[in-house]
Amino acid sequence: MHYKTGLISMPLTREELKGFTPEQADPERVAERYEERGNEFELEPVDGEDFFREAIEWFKQNPGGRKE
Repeated sequence: MHYKTGLISMPLTREELKGFTPEQADPERVAERYEERGNEFELEPVDGEDFFREAIEWFKQNPGGRKE
């Protein structure tokens, strides 16, 4: 819970993110979502090695650059 706004952080799909409004992070709405969908915070462990290597390679090819 954010200490100033009282809103709750929660995982979203890309589609949900496109239409997200801050009202959806209201604690009561998040609790309803939890009851309907279960604990979405339980994520499967992943190995970040491939991502890390790709990031290093990208930065080598784009020194000081930003991916837009």
